[in-house]
Amino acid sequence: MTRLVSLGSARVFPCLVAGVLLTLSSTQQHLVARARHAQVTAARGEGSAEDARPTATVADAIAMVRVQSDVSTTGSVAVFSPDGSKFAAVVWRGDLSRNVNVYSLLVFDTEHALRNPRARSTPIFSVDFPGDPDDQSATPIKDLTFLADNRTVVFLGTRHGEPRQVYALDSVSKRLRRLTRHPTEVRSYAMSQDGELQMFSAVASEADENDRARRREREGAFVFDRTMFPNRQPLLTGLLAVQGTMPRQVRQYFLVSSCEGAPASRPRLIFDSRQSRPRARDEKNPVAKAQAPVSVSSLDEDAMLKLIASLTSGPEGRYALLFPYSLRDHPMHPERYRAYESTNALGRRLAAPYGLVDLATGTIERLVDAPHVPFGRVGRDAGPPVWSPDGRAVLIHTLLPLDQPDAAQTPAQWVEVDIATRRITPLGLGEGWKVVRWDGRRNTLVVRRGSAFTTMARGADGTWDNPQAAGEVEGFSPRYDVATNGRVVIGLKEAPLDPPELAALDLTTKAVTVLTDLNPALRRRRYGTVEEIRWSGEVALKSSGYLIKPVDYAPGKRYPLVILLDDGVMGRGATPFLLDGSRQLSGHAIQMLAASGLMVLYTRTPSTLRDVVETKEEGPQIQDHVESAIAYLDRQRLIDPARVGLSGWSRAGYHTAYVLIHSSHRFAAATKIDGGGREYNDRLRSFHDEELARIRTPLLFEAHGPLSLIALADMSDRLEAMGKPVEVLYFATAPHSTVTPLHRQRSLTAHIDWWRFWLQSYEDPSPAKQAQYERWRSLRSPVAGANQQLGAER
Repeated sequence: MTRLVSLGSARVFPCLVAGVLLTLSSTQQHLVARARHAQVTAARGEGSAEDARPTATVADAIAMVRVQSDVSTTGSVAVFSPDGSKFAAVVWRGDLSRNVNVYSLLVFDTEHALRNPRARSTPIFSVDFPGDPDDQSATPIKDLTFLADNRTVVFLGTRHGEPRQVYALDSVSKRLRRLTRHPTEVRSYAMSQDGELQMFSAVASEADENDRARRREREGAFVFDRTMFPNRQPLLTGLLAVQGTMPRQVRQYFLVSSCEGAPASRPRLIFDSRQSRPRARDEKNPVAKAQAPVSVSSLDEDAMLKLIASLTSGPEGRYALLFPYSLRDHPMHPERYRAYESTNALGRRLAAPYGLVDLATGTIERLVDAPHVPFGRVGRDAGPPVWSPDGRAVLIHTLLPLDQPDAAQTPAQWVEVDIATRRITPLGLGEGWKVVRWDGRRNTLVVRRGSAFTTMARGADGTWDNPQAAGEVEGFSPRYDVATNGRVVIGLKEAPLDPPELAALDLTTKAVTVLTDLNPALRRRRYGTVEEIRWSGEVALKSSGYLIKPVDYAPGKRYPLVILLDDGVMGRGATPFLLDGSRQLSGHAIQMLAASGLMVLYTRTPSTLRDVVETKEEGPQIQDHVESAIAYLDRQRLIDPARVGLSGWSRAGYHTAYVLIHSSHRFAAATKIDGGGREYNDRLRSFHDEELARIRTPLLFEAHGPLSLIALADMSDRLEAMGKPVEVLYFATAPHSTVTPLHRQRSLTAHIDWWRFWLQSYEDPSPAKQAQYERWRSLRSPVAGANQQLGAER
């Protein structure tokens, strides 16, 4: 049941029932919610046995089978074969007993899957993966592509912890072939349709940086010496001790196909990302224009290229496109485009064109002399290139060359580029549309905007007709990009109390079919009811989130509340399965807290926050977002305002710190997960002592890796020196979000224990936890002293 709430009329709620808008009192609203929950329970066949069902556990969260969100180079949840008869996806689960995650490649016959929904899917390939301490999104199976035989799947993979290489797997015979044996990690590849590897990219350590590292180790260096620490950030000197030991990596591109008599077995280097380092000046800044070159480019660093780079080949095997292809002697000058007026310096540094690679010779030239924008405000409609079936043209999302009329004022758009002539023809798509497929059999484009799919047919004169509606993808999670063969759309369906499953939409019949049954055991768990609520404050005018009630919720009772701040992971309009933090796997033990008698509010990032991020208005808006939520729930008599906890991960960790420092509300406990140890909107400076002195809340820091520990220790050590109640949980080898089963178990369990200790005065009787509770009991006296001081001040 969804409640739409206004703080101005907190006791009246509009409710949509059977398509009719009703106005219900709060009591009536609760009865409707209870009735709906009863209907769901009955529909699931749970009936009177509901109380006997177990509640969700940390072990359930770890063992849950999850769908990998991006398996293809386009970022979609599935990938189709060329003829659309098959599609592939990847699922994974944690194996706590062995402390590994098990990834499995699934290949479906499209028609069979539609006729036999929820049939058991047998993996054609599985691999154990311990995780990557430097990459929370790392996976041993990624960038899937079908070959023209419609049975061979090519992917980037690692089998035994070795650097990722290119593999080809026959989905019928299960024969696996390794196509590259490069000494370092392969990042991308291009294949011919007959199964020949044509090109790949791989990481390389920079010799200059290795030399600097050796000199720092042998001789020492001043940390302000830019020749020795070229990437030094202001006010983060302590991090250099760790950064100095980390090799700086670039990316290199190799041609594999035989060219000019060279054997195919000897890949030839044709491009190095260090060629992207600019020499031009930033013309947007008058001072920079006169005095200084552009700051060090991000386009040469593999750490950034992992987020934006792409490599695709045309179906005829003659050309490939690589992005970014930015040369130091030919800058894009994004400051000349109106589209970049609202972007920051990083966004302008990422402006680059596509490079067109001739796979016969290895020569590269710009496809269009204008920036393609991979993400952000300028590139919000961007998508990967879409080749024509004959390889003679390609569709890209780009700005126009500055020598064309009104190019500087024209926003980025989808255009068709003729490879031979480089003629650019805009498709005329409006804002928000994205091309997802070029159907060769019908010579039509499949285009998507939001949940709507349309088709565009090509006329006899070569122009594209106006879009024709093809269907709506309703109920699919917007956090997982869909895939289509032009007839069927594959996506992911989930709900707050329903685990994610692969599902299909037939664009002709509009029928939606759930294809998998990945977690039958989770349907037999007892959960706290989930309601989506909306509220408004004085600054944060559009706030929303999910309210998860205790499993044995009793109307009229006020409960302790844990507020979890989203860092954009939940996604706009998404309805994620709320067992844990969904795609953020650290700390957020949502249903486990509900099973322990706590109420949980998982808030969405306010929609208005995007306009004030990295400004002085960001913190006050989050503060109002949190305080108005507490005030609303207090007025509803749902919570005990004296027992409220606050937590955030990544940038939401900074939001947590800001609220603790500036809010007049006295939080009973708080946690910050791998982020937020400094003032993000003031040059990443340390918090002042006067700011830290305002914190009177028991605070648990969770740090992942040495860089995070150093960043958070500056804040935690000073709080401890002030006598504040502080605890630090450290994972030496965890990435930004915990991934390995043991890390996830410890993170989730520690947060459950922390919340229950401070909000319920509960201690787990396990003997293994007695030292933990002895320390936490010792933290109570500073809290009592702070409460007395706070009372005297008020």
